[in-house]
Amino acid sequence: MVTVEEIRALASGLPRSSEAFVRGQVKFRIGQIVWLALSRDGSTMGFAFPKELRNALVESDPEKFSLPSKSDMRYHWAHVRLEAIDEDEMRELVEDAWAFCAPKYVAEEYAVSQGYLEVSQTVRFWKAPVYVFGEYSGGLGLFDGGGGGFYIANAYHLGVAYSLQSQSTKQLILQTILSSISVCIK
Repeated sequence: MVTVEEIRALASGLPRSSEAFVRGQVKFRIGQIVWLALSRDGSTMGFAFPKELRNALVESDPEKFSLPSKSDMRYHWAHVRLEAIDEDEMRELVEDAWAFCAPKYVAEEYAVSQGYLEVSQTVRFWKAPVYVFGEYSGGLGLFDGGGGGFYIANAYHLGVAYSLQSQSTKQLILQTILSSISVCIK
């Protein structure tokens, strides 16, 4: 069984997390988003959890997990009984709930700092410079195919280029482009 003090120590140490005391309950927020709450008696913990997976979580172990109150069913939220979990499971639930609500880059930096994710696995498209380019080529020509004539050829190209930081992502994009080209040729 884990204690409220252990949960508070872990949750308060996560980036951008702040503790608040609201109507007799300890709650943790990222900005205005509540991602973790402890019951007044310290027996249960509410945590951010995807709505789509909530029923499966509760069905997997109904003695441990429970649904939130009817009024809270609209939120991404679930409950766990603290006497039913150990410290490792508490850490996993707390960190996952925090990562669910934290900005993606903050969660990734934390995962890297904890050794959960290798630096080479992170690719940040939102920080990559984007280049847009355009090209025009055209021409006018004459030919003598018995009766004479002329032709006009115009070509317009517009493209977008990203500067990627990950070699595996570059390979994935190259494979996607090559497979698209091979589909067009066939």
